[in-house]
Amino acid sequence: MWAPVGFLTLTLLLATRLDCTLALPLAQIDRSNFTSFVAGSTLVLLLHALPECPHEPSGLRPLLSSVTGLLPAAVRVAVSEDAQLAETSGIRSFPALRLYHGDADAPAVFRGPLTSATALASHLRREASPALLEATTTENIYEEIRASELTAVLFATPGSMARTVFAALPAADARLRRQVSFVVASPSLANELAESSGKLIWHGKGQGQPFLVLCRGLDGPDAETFVYPGELSAEGNEAASGEEATAAAESRAHTEAILEQQLASWLGLYRLPLLAEIGPHNFDQYEARGGVAAGGRAEEAAPPLPLFWLFVNASAEEAGRNDDARELVRSVAAGWRGRALFVWLDAERYEQHAASLALNRELLPALAAEHDGAHYVYAPPTRKGAAAPDAADAEGGGGGGVGTSAWEPTVAAREQLGGWVRGVVAGTLAPTLRSVAPPLLNLEPLTIVVASTFDELVLEATVDVLLLVTTDWCDGCEALDAEFEAVAGRWQDESRVRIARFDAGVNDLPRTLRIDKLPTILFIRAGATDAYELSHHRTERELTDAIVTHASTTLERPADLEEIRQAIEMLPRLQSETRALLEENARLRAELAALRQEQVLPQQRE
Repeated sequence: MWAPVGFLTLTLLLATRLDCTLALPLAQIDRSNFTSFVAGSTLVLLLHALPECPHEPSGLRPLLSSVTGLLPAAVRVAVSEDAQLAETSGIRSFPALRLYHGDADAPAVFRGPLTSATALASHLRREASPALLEATTTENIYEEIRASELTAVLFATPGSMARTVFAALPAADARLRRQVSFVVASPSLANELAESSGKLIWHGKGQGQPFLVLCRGLDGPDAETFVYPGELSAEGNEAASGEEATAAAESRAHTEAILEQQLASWLGLYRLPLLAEIGPHNFDQYEARGGVAAGGRAEEAAPPLPLFWLFVNASAEEAGRNDDARELVRSVAAGWRGRALFVWLDAERYEQHAASLALNRELLPALAAEHDGAHYVYAPPTRKGAAAPDAADAEGGGGGGVGTSAWEPTVAAREQLGGWVRGVVAGTLAPTLRSVAPPLLNLEPLTIVVASTFDELVLEATVDVLLLVTTDWCDGCEALDAEFEAVAGRWQDESRVRIARFDAGVNDLPRTLRIDKLPTILFIRAGATDAYELSHHRTERELTDAIVTHASTTLERPADLEEIRQAIEMLPRLQSETRALLEENARLRAELAALRQEQVLPQQRE
């Protein structure tokens, strides 16, 4: 059984061995007990839901109920259907899973596995405590490897330097603690493991000396086992005294610090699979795309790594082609561990992302890459017998997929793909330009700019350009589109100004324009290399004022066509009102004249 180190309990051991879990009722949380519940726990996984939520998976609550029996008392799982409580945690959509580390005001988005109760329990244990798990049998080790995404097993005797350093890693490196399960065991268990199953082969390691093994599963295409190649033992003068003892202690502390950095760097190198399916459960691990600084801790991020996306068709009839593509990409990825990241995903489920990378979903599998703000599409040569892509697709740059035989993991295919990956990483390839076809005439007051015409109509234009960068799916952009239409109509007769719109959802922007939000309004003066950010202007009048202010030449404010139209429409009414006023004036003048006449006649009689 497990020794009492960390949070793995006998309950977990029995449940795992019997392939069952002890389902317990989920605690019910609302505003009345939320703060005390969180404060009284080391870690809380809280499901924020609604009484009737159509988006909640049917198996989610049973999974959470089953995991409660696998956790220590201080790690708790609960559910809340209090909408106002969810709002205080910043939740706007349901269901939502949040982690609370003893602080009700500091929720964190849960991104762990929801594949099984044991995997979830292992993840929550790591979240709750950096403590080691100590294995006393070979089955203990297998249990943790099966339940965890990644397991580091150190075979070393108690009190050794290796154990001291290994114990410090999960406490000092939060990212490693969330991803790696740390297990310590006696060196004698290593021989038992090798002899009992043959699944974990140590290549002569053991013999009483400490060594470290990193395991990602036991079976399947992603299963991997690595043995730390460095030295984990160091001799010291334990019997020294006085100055010698002080010097020995300082030397040991220095050696431990170096070893801790080396182990953290090595674990960080292998923390992600060669080729993993990406999704909500692990997206945050790839989002930053950070590497590991040489000789440094995993959290000391190097520049972002290139990220390669393999899009596949998840339908059953495409299984063979998908497997070939994954095997080919995985074989190439093996040579780029630590220097590039590789993932695969379903092109149908993530069609919007496929489109953003200029991929044609009709040609799958397809491979694209993102690196240094640019993206690239792989187009391997179609070999004899493979279905060729349409010429129009190839000419338009929307390829990236080829016939079945082009993805067979042959030596030639590996060399071809390896050369492309090398070019992407080195920056020697031209990025793929994602652009829709420009309008045939483009004679409307609002000029439509696409990626292929951006230089001509914006960056190299001989006129000033007011540019709206937006997308068709942008929330709240419709009102701004209408204002831009009005601005374009007002300035359509001014040849020194161009009012334009660019759809960033289907076109690539130049990398020199570091736009990080939509919509964005830019004003680029003729011949200038920089742009004015005018996104705070939202009305036709404000945009017109900005054009006059920033123009490269003196411009007269155009007449407001709408005001002129309204004035013209008012003319008949004004004419009628004027006629009525004139008639009223004539009547009053006649009445005044009559009154005067009445006053004159009596005076004449006298």
